[in-house]
Amino acid sequence: MARPHRRLLGAASRLQAVACGVVLTACATQPAPLLPSVAASPDAPSNVQPPKQRVVETSSPSKAFTDPRRKQLLMAALPAIDAQVAAMVQQKKIPALAIGVVIDGELALARGYGTRHGGGGAVDEHTVFRIGSISKVLTGMAVMQLRDEGKIALDAPIEHYISEAAGLVYPQADAPRVRVRHLLTHSSGLASMAAGHGVKTREVLALLDGLALDFVPGTAMSYSNFGAGLAGVLVAEVAEVPLRDHISREILAPLGMKATVWDVERVAPDSLATGHGRDGKPIPATKHWRLGAIEGAGGLYSNVHDMARFAAFHLSAWPSRSGPDDGLLRRSTVRETHQMMRFGDLGVRVEPREQTPPSEPDDASGSAADKAAPKVHGRAAGVGAFWQIEQNCEWEHVVWHNGGTEGYRAAIHLLPKRGVAVIALTSSKFSLDKLARRALSILRESGGLEPRRPVIPPPVLAIAKRVASMVSKPALVARAGYESLLAEGFRKHVSFEDFAKLNQTLYDEVGACRVNHTTGATAASATVVLVCDKGHVVLKLFLSKRDPTQLDGAGFSSGKPN
Repeated sequence: MARPHRRLLGAASRLQAVACGVVLTACATQPAPLLPSVAASPDAPSNVQPPKQRVVETSSPSKAFTDPRRKQLLMAALPAIDAQVAAMVQQKKIPALAIGVVIDGELALARGYGTRHGGGGAVDEHTVFRIGSISKVLTGMAVMQLRDEGKIALDAPIEHYISEAAGLVYPQADAPRVRVRHLLTHSSGLASMAAGHGVKTREVLALLDGLALDFVPGTAMSYSNFGAGLAGVLVAEVAEVPLRDHISREILAPLGMKATVWDVERVAPDSLATGHGRDGKPIPATKHWRLGAIEGAGGLYSNVHDMARFAAFHLSAWPSRSGPDDGLLRRSTVRETHQMMRFGDLGVRVEPREQTPPSEPDDASGSAADKAAPKVHGRAAGVGAFWQIEQNCEWEHVVWHNGGTEGYRAAIHLLPKRGVAVIALTSSKFSLDKLARRALSILRESGGLEPRRPVIPPPVLAIAKRVASMVSKPALVARAGYESLLAEGFRKHVSFEDFAKLNQTLYDEVGACRVNHTTGATAASATVVLVCDKGHVVLKLFLSKRDPTQLDGAGFSSGKPN
């Protein structure tokens, strides 16, 4: 199984890390799920009922995509993704590859390249590949389901559920016990350990007696297939059914992932893509490596169609909102799996700027210092519930995992805050993460991949539009409009003359304006951005409690285009 890539930060990069920190700081219609998404209790004993949450109900979700051109722009970028993947398949001579792009819960692009096997058969979204370590994410979901049911506590020692774990050998006397959370975040100290084919549960448990940990749990992070496999054994012990049966019943069936199976014999006839080893030779299905009891680390087969349903379910948990929440996992739990439970590393790379040849004049735009400054690429990475979590200068939140079993590679990359995902599967040794990231970049270049914005409450939106209209036509601002917009208390501080003068000053500076988006909103206030002919205006609006059609207060700042 492939180890997710992590760039380590060396001691020599401390200065670069400071620069990267600055860069990372500076960088910094609700998707319809393909399927209906069981309410659960929190991480506490099942006999303890928490008090009911007090909630401020609103008629709109807290955030939404506001660009009406979003879908059109993103769909227009799909042919470019298709063309780039097709060219890469031909250049690399990849025998079979399938890609899917999920936008707002729908499989917007599904393409296959090459043939399923030597005898032919076109690849499509129903062609089955091994997905390897992506299986870990489903094992993590199973752990979180049992946590929500009060049957597992993430910070409980694993020996509470697997008694044989009491036989583990710790590096120091003051080391904490290996906890469930340590398994989910590759911080247990358990070595990766490639087990034999078809290992039995009793054999896994027997390994624990006297097994020495590589480091004190929780003090480091090291990708562990054995730790992930052990998490699957733990699920089986708690659920009292084999892991594969639990995941098939509690996750795959509710999501309608009918083609996603544990055994090659259960793959639909003629739908399997033949795997190819590092030597490029085909690997017969009869030779497929079977993980046995640790198959939760990487035993599943799937296709783009099913993985799109899986991605759509995860995307549907965003953003936080009110409304029915009766899925196979609570939305808050899904979002929890997408957050760093363990920080991994900070990666940084400094790229020197190319020097302008003496024969070429300097560009008039930008200072000489800007042109000479090196470009810093940075990323902060960690682990959620087996998901790999990343923030970088291009994306504020990437949730991903890859997989690699003998003869196959797989990748799934999600941008939860932007409502899209890319899935790539191949029957070769070719790594797919760069391909997935390039597809996301193409979507971004379309201009349609803006993040969700806070929803402007209708009363605030109405007032913001009135303000925009007054800024755009200051000569038409009348006393009647001034008195109807500003509450009496506000008018005591701002005279009509000052109000009219302010509108004229803003118009002279930025021109005509329109409401663009909000950076924050409540039922009674919002920070609204007006986009204008020559710049922008940021308004902070406070609605009157007595009359929500009037302003009790306001503030603003204006600026030129970047």
